[in-house]
Amino acid sequence: MIRVWSLEKKSWISNFFMTEKGEIYIVKPETGGLCLVSEVIITFFTGIKDSNGTKIFEDDIVRMNNIIGVVKYIAPCFVLATRNGFYPLGSANEKEIEVIGNIYEHPERFFENRKIDKPLTVIY
Repeated sequence: MIRVWSLEKKSWISNFFMTEKGEIYIVKPETGGLCLVSEVIITFFTGIKDSNGTKIFEDDIVRMNNIIGVVKYIAPCFVLATRNGFYPLGSANEKEIEVIGNIYEHPERFFENRKIDKPLTVIY
């Protein structure tokens, strides 16, 4: 499962599909036509839900055992990336994990006050 962020619209894209070539298209509700979307960021579902039942995706900002960090994939697993290191997400009980945001929506809440370091992002 993936989630797609549009850099142009600065919002999550719904009603999309991805081709075998990795191209992202949205369905225009008014016409049913397709529109190719460029400059998107694709984030992957970790397979884990937080204490509220929220699905945890790559680039989510998460609190785990009072540690705040960004979810990243570092082979072979998803980790919580913090200033002090990396913590495997699979090592925590779901009751100890809470999604508190993501790095795309309102990033100033987290990065301007330096609660966490801004991570590297790959644009497709």
